[in-house]
Amino acid sequence: MKLNVRGGVQVYTICLALLVSCIFTVQASAVTDAERIRDLERRLEQSLKVIESLSSRVQQIEGKVGTVETRVQAAEVAVQDAGAPSGPSQADSILSQLTQLHGFADVGYVYSGDRATPADQSRGFTLGSFDIYLTPKLGGNTKALIELIFEYDAAGDIVLDLERLQLGYAFNDLLTLWAGRFHTPFGYWNTGFHHGLQIQTSAIRPVFVDFEDAGGILPVHGNGLWAAGGEKIGSGRATYDLYLTNGSRIKGVTTAGGDGELNANNVSNDNGNYHVGVNAGYEFADALDGLKLGAHWYRGKVNGYDPDDMDLSQSQLHILGAYAYFYDFDWEVIAEYYKFYNKNLTGAVGTGTSWAGFVQVARTIDNFTPYVRLEKADLDQMDNYFNQQASGQSYRKGAAGVKYDLNLKSVIKVELSHTNLVDRTLENYNEIRTQYAIRF
Repeated sequence: MKLNVRGGVQVYTICLALLVSCIFTVQASAVTDAERIRDLERRLEQSLKVIESLSSRVQQIEGKVGTVETRVQAAEVAVQDAGAPSGPSQADSILSQLTQLHGFADVGYVYSGDRATPADQSRGFTLGSFDIYLTPKLGGNTKALIELIFEYDAAGDIVLDLERLQLGYAFNDLLTLWAGRFHTPFGYWNTGFHHGLQIQTSAIRPVFVDFEDAGGILPVHGNGLWAAGGEKIGSGRATYDLYLTNGSRIKGVTTAGGDGELNANNVSNDNGNYHVGVNAGYEFADALDGLKLGAHWYRGKVNGYDPDDMDLSQSQLHILGAYAYFYDFDWEVIAEYYKFYNKNLTGAVGTGTSWAGFVQVARTIDNFTPYVRLEKADLDQMDNYFNQQASGQSYRKGAAGVKYDLNLKSVIKVELSHTNLVDRTLENYNEIRTQYAIRF
């Protein structure tokens, strides 16, 4: 849960100023001694320095918080920032007995018309997910992050997913090492936002960056090792992520009963494949404060199976990409680009090229944040990696919406979108979506 640092410091500052004023008034009325006057002046000067220092600290904190009061950046620090180590203390001993519990939930209404397949039409009130987000305080440099989701699947059955279970140790600012299941750190969106929808501006994620069980085409979860950190360079800060995970698998849609969904192989690496990736970024300061630019690389083999787990195909997944993120208290801009150089290792052997990307721009005016997003994916249908996935088709999508902050922990969103499917299925359809999302 994020602490209201600005408010606490301001209250402390005002109280301190009033206290100093009272001391000065009471004692000044009885002053007959020049030495006592000099002593009071000396104390007042010291107090003013403290106030000035506290005010400066407020400004520094405000510059780093990100989306003020509407995002749970404090809960995300464990994922995005290596963090500085701290020695054992009495406070650590107390905190080690506590677990920081956060929660997110959302409900809404969706209307999806003009679908070619009636089963794809969505019309009515919806239940989103109930996200339990734990960040246990283990003391010292030990870290943990656990994310548990309750949601309904397409058949209307309740599903419990352990979306993240990562244990880490922060050696210093330059290195935090994580082990377990985590959000794959490519691009910006996948680590900047999680399953709690209250923290993101839009109602839903970009289609191709969505979670695997919601139609995403990227391995957005991984089970393995992840090293992350940063170092001050110039006026800004350079960051990196380096990771090794189990190879993904697909039960392809070309076989009867295949769901065409990416699987991160959480239990074991049954196909003997490993995926490796790196993400390098730079966070600017001074005149470009709020801007982060980065590039990422990802490589690994993905096996395709039939419903009986018979190995049918293998693809070499190879991704190069870049991203940009900018945020100040008025504007938010997110742009990501993914270039695929995938190679079929069985069947019609060959290398194809595909790409996907999106740009989202938002502007905050008081409690309102209108936004627009453009998405596009051109995916080679001869590529085993894409043609085995249920959502592995090319598309164009435009979305526009508005987010309204009811208070610090709850938002209402309305989003209109138009989607054009351009290869496997030729289809155009519109959607209107409303959402009420909270955090606690």
